[in-house]
Amino acid sequence: MDNFYGPGGYGMPNLASQQYLNQYGVRRMGILKVHGTEGLNALRMMPNDEVLALDETAPILWVIKTDSAGYKTPTPFEIRPYQPEPEVSLKDIEQRLRRMEDAFYATQSGTGVSAGADEPAAKSSK
Repeated sequence: MDNFYGPGGYGMPNLASQQYLNQYGVRRMGILKVHGTEGLNALRMMPNDEVLALDETAPILWVIKTDSAGYKTPTPFEIRPYQPEPEVSLKDIEQRLRRMEDAFYATQSGTGVSAGADEPAAKSSK
């Protein structure tokens, strides 16, 4: 049986296990921070482990997994502030529909595009 003291339960304590356990036998928890890929490569992990690490040099969140041999597979994710989508009211939809209808009927009648139909193009050219 493998435990904190290594195979068989006797002998010297397993030092790799002690790195991740505190005095109560519970794994340390908190925000893990690394400095770029160099810090990521220097991070020591146990086999079959998985951690999240914040990169302090860029807005990246790393998901780091190890296989049964202890080889790391880091996967980066970009961090962006959450911005909720603006609410769309019925009045806004009606105005957009009216401009589209005006533009459609203006091109159908051959008179050209009305002034109201130019507004979406002006807004999208920001």
